[in-house]
Amino acid sequence: MGDEAEVPEKLLNFNIGVLGHVDSGKTSLCKALSTQQSTACFDKNPQSKERGITLDLGFSSFKVDAPEHLVQAGYNKIQHTLVDCPGHASLIRTIIGGAQIIDLMVLVVDITKGIQTQTAECIVIGEILAKDLIIVLNKIDMVPATETSTAEQQIERKKKKLRAVFSTTKWPNAPMICVAANPGAGNADIPPIGLDDLLAEFAKHTTVPTSQNYKAEDFLMYIDHCFAIKGQGTVITGTILQGCMNVGQNIDFPEHKVQRRVKSIQVFKKPVQQCVKGDRVGICVTQFDADNIERGIACSTSSSSGLIQTFSTAIAEIHRVRFYKNAVKSNSKVHITVGHTTQMATVRFFCLPLEAADAGDLAFDATTEYMWLPELPQTQDAPGTAIGCSTLAETATNVSMLGVGRSHCRIYAILFFEKPIVSAANSTMIASKLDVDVHATTCRLMFHGKLAKIIDSEGWKSIVCIKTKCKTAVVDRVVDDQNCIGNKLVKSGAGDITPFIGLTVHYQPKSTLPENLPCTEEDRALPIFKGRIEGTFGKSGKFKVTFSKPVFTDNKENTAYVLAVHFQINQFNKAAKQIRQPPGCGPT
Repeated sequence: MGDEAEVPEKLLNFNIGVLGHVDSGKTSLCKALSTQQSTACFDKNPQSKERGITLDLGFSSFKVDAPEHLVQAGYNKIQHTLVDCPGHASLIRTIIGGAQIIDLMVLVVDITKGIQTQTAECIVIGEILAKDLIIVLNKIDMVPATETSTAEQQIERKKKKLRAVFSTTKWPNAPMICVAANPGAGNADIPPIGLDDLLAEFAKHTTVPTSQNYKAEDFLMYIDHCFAIKGQGTVITGTILQGCMNVGQNIDFPEHKVQRRVKSIQVFKKPVQQCVKGDRVGICVTQFDADNIERGIACSTSSSSGLIQTFSTAIAEIHRVRFYKNAVKSNSKVHITVGHTTQMATVRFFCLPLEAADAGDLAFDATTEYMWLPELPQTQDAPGTAIGCSTLAETATNVSMLGVGRSHCRIYAILFFEKPIVSAANSTMIASKLDVDVHATTCRLMFHGKLAKIIDSEGWKSIVCIKTKCKTAVVDRVVDDQNCIGNKLVKSGAGDITPFIGLTVHYQPKSTLPENLPCTEEDRALPIFKGRIEGTFGKSGKFKVTFSKPVFTDNKENTAYVLAVHFQINQFNKAAKQIRQPPGCGPT
């Protein structure tokens, strides 16, 4: 009998991101698992060797037989590609880029040290970008026994503490695997501990891509390395996020506005004719200077106009990172990471009014009316507070429009980038504060979200973003019990009172003004009178006010009261000087 025919290999590539604090043992774990190395792995960078830490993304892989649930899906082999992310605080933008190309996140924790600063930041990144998580407790061989407990008991206590930490994340029941990736300080006679348990957990979490119709998708690749090979051309390496690419096709580099023909493709040094979604690949092209690109995007020539966009201004629906405790004010500058690109941007916050936000999962609509946020709220789930109100004054002026006791608020940010950015549509963005001391023990990740709309440099001004304001004035002279002359609503000789003519003016206790809240029960019980600004009085900024009922007893001013005009403007188009006063604007 002849030999049985060899079963053709049906391979699924599955990308696993390995994240954690510096020196937690990430690279040692990747070395212990891997059988194939890419051109960028295991700290080959000379600076990495010199400093003894990972400075860039590293890629390696190994193959295993497909578990039963994937055999039923038509696969017989799984290639696990390990993305070894650096752990040093100064390299957070590289970590963010690496986390965007993975299917599963492995968080490596040095069990002898527990949760450290970058461990916490990696947890935040994972909550934003990763669906599943496996926690690897490394260096269990370094946990000593004590007089009262064995090493195993010590490990169980540490696991219990860590479980309490993760109970507040989106993975309260994430599996914890105990390993020693490099036991005996690299002694070759001592094999790694716990890898079989880890591989079994990998098998449980390996899934088939949600969309397998990759031929119908536009090709998109995140590039993470680029180098020249003498006599061959330039090789770009990266991960395919969607679609497929064949030898002989043209590939587009939208950031450089050039197209090149694909000369050859390799998947971990194995030549192939086609690469597909999920693959970790090297693509060789000719007549392309390797010095032009380090990280970036490649796509099919047919997809550039729709899938890839170049812009300087964009709107994103965002969510605050709950661990970031500092204030994030509108018009502040932050670092925005999209894919492998990080740029400085000025940010302004706004949100949907109460009734619109409750309308369901709606796409951003530039024709909808929004509300200005002077500061990003500490939480988007804040019972009993007026979402978007950074101060008591803002609470008072915005509460009637934003609502009290809301369960959720749809918050947006308009981003003004200092330089044009190239990105795929609907990309995830992460905002961070990277210009702080890398040794600080605070979270630097501020907020995250999805790019909702790309707009031109002036188009954002057409969005109506309402800001509620309160301007005060003084009673210059009482005319009679229902009429007075007001002053100092605008600057004398420079301000224009005309936009305020016809508006309602409140004669209210000074203690009830927004900047003086909260006030006492007695102050809240005091009467508030409504009048109307009838017109100007003279040319020095004074104005006439008429009330519908007597206000001034014995024709005298109440020194505890003040004239206040509560109104709204379009914060995105101040030049139009549009002032309005909808029903319910101001105290009642």
